[in-house]
Amino acid sequence: MRKVDTLFEKVLLITLIMFIFGCGGSGSGGTDANPQTGSLEVVIKGLSFKSGSNKGATSATGQFTFKKDGKIQFSLGDFLVGKEVSGAAVIKLEDLFAAGNKDSKYGKTLQILNILDADLDTTNGIEISSATVEGVSKELKAIDLSSANFDAQYSALVEKVKVVSNNNNVQDLTSANAVVGYQKLLIQTLLNQKIATYDLPGIQLSIELPNNEVWHTTAGVANKETNTKMTNEHILRIGSATKSFVALLIMQLVDEGKLSLTQTVEEFFPGKFPHGSEMTVKMLLNHTAGIFSFTNEFPGYDQVFNITSTKPMEELWFYRYLGHSSFVYSNDSLVQIAVDAANGFVPTEAKPYLMNEPGTVWNYSNTHYVMLSQIAEQVTGNTWESEVEERFITKLGLTHTTIPKNGEAELTGLFASGYINWVESQGAEAASIFGYPDSDIDRTSNDPSYTGGSGNMISTTSDLLIWAKAVMKGDLLSPETQAKLLDPFRVEAFGSAIEMELGIVHDLKYKYFGHRGQMAGYDAAWQFFYTDINDVAGTGRPCAIVINRTLHLLDGNHTNGSALVLNDVLKILYGDDAVAEKHSKPSSAKKKKYLPLSEY
Repeated sequence: MRKVDTLFEKVLLITLIMFIFGCGGSGSGGTDANPQTGSLEVVIKGLSFKSGSNKGATSATGQFTFKKDGKIQFSLGDFLVGKEVSGAAVIKLEDLFAAGNKDSKYGKTLQILNILDADLDTTNGIEISSATVEGVSKELKAIDLSSANFDAQYSALVEKVKVVSNNNNVQDLTSANAVVGYQKLLIQTLLNQKIATYDLPGIQLSIELPNNEVWHTTAGVANKETNTKMTNEHILRIGSATKSFVALLIMQLVDEGKLSLTQTVEEFFPGKFPHGSEMTVKMLLNHTAGIFSFTNEFPGYDQVFNITSTKPMEELWFYRYLGHSSFVYSNDSLVQIAVDAANGFVPTEAKPYLMNEPGTVWNYSNTHYVMLSQIAEQVTGNTWESEVEERFITKLGLTHTTIPKNGEAELTGLFASGYINWVESQGAEAASIFGYPDSDIDRTSNDPSYTGGSGNMISTTSDLLIWAKAVMKGDLLSPETQAKLLDPFRVEAFGSAIEMELGIVHDLKYKYFGHRGQMAGYDAAWQFFYTDINDVAGTGRPCAIVINRTLHLLDGNHTNGSALVLNDVLKILYGDDAVAEKHSKPSSAKKKKYLPLSEY
């Protein structure tokens, strides 16, 4: 190799070495040795950063580099975005402010980020171009978040952004609305993360936000084979959320004086149940009547419940539901399963009742709500479906909500396909009966007769949001009957401390009233979250979620759309207020050989 002699060659070589080993990372400028890579908790592209010799702009995925064990400062031109913080793999925007997301400077900074976003839609991330920052550099430099003149400074920035971006849609945002806009991004990011982490097909979410805005959003796909994007117009099965419609029908009949909560099962089903005269309409509504659920008719149920039965496995409800999605039951035959169980039960001194003494213990039973739908038919002379359609679906404008007829196993129109892993849901033994693989299969097809009034309705989260608000705001009942609707029965179930009202469930920990629904292929819930238990209607806000996949077991634990997604959404919106300070310690979930196919 020729010796480097001239001063020019030496300078050139030194410059080249500095370039190779000193420049790189994100953006322009030098980097420290062994720079670390981090990212913001959501996608914010175009924020300038500086950490030691590392400097540049956050990438399209919100990434940045920082000096190991060093500090990092974010900025927009001369405007500092929060305080300098320690570099980390993930940095939350709220961590840049002394008081976190309650800091007034946090909200004001979000006002600025929102209007600098290229498409003014924060839900898909915030993208800030260097040209825009350069164009409004004077206005950004003038911003003082502590100044009494901030509003005027901000308005000047808004006007300049309009000119620079040539977009008159840029508008002044209040701090509160800017925070909600960012919360939407956090929620959308959360939904995408849940899809990826748990391999979910799609999620449909509707929610009333703290600023009273009603927001509908989705993530994932409606069909895994076609990769069709999930929308808020896709209809889905809502399972046991149907029970809330049947319950409100019953309560309206009570309101109208056509039915009493103290009337007995014996009056409507004479001679059918050994303890029918002790069971009341109210007990059916709050699941304390003690009637066997037809969904518990699984292989070996006779031994589990001490029932004398000669029914072959091929005729069991569980067997048919598992492998023959288009089999058609009548409502009478669903109730008859419970009648046969009640009359085939062999009582003992230790266990005198098949399920429980009427009115004393909560035992969730789908049969209760099929019976309630039949009681409504006896009282009105009409089908329960027509009564629900006239009283609720038409009246409230639930345009995507339907009650399919028996025999209509297939969904039509714009629908989201449903998926289930039977091994995960019911165990390898049950799945092996029909040779199901340990993977998701399409289970969109479900004959509505399998659940009847306990879980056969179809809807969307946008309709369920309307329903939740009408139910909990008291729009459907007189104040006196509304109070009866919310009469609680305390329960420890499914790992939660709850109160079972008359067709509505109150989760004491997560501070909402509502009803969930799980069935093959789908997981649904509508909830009404409140901040003040003494003013639920006044402080409450509705929300609804549907996932087109069954979620009975996840990592060995019971789960559902509320637990997996909705509770985290509420934490984003309300922080520590999303969870009650005091609530009973939930009992641990017990894994059964066969799990219930529909939940509260």
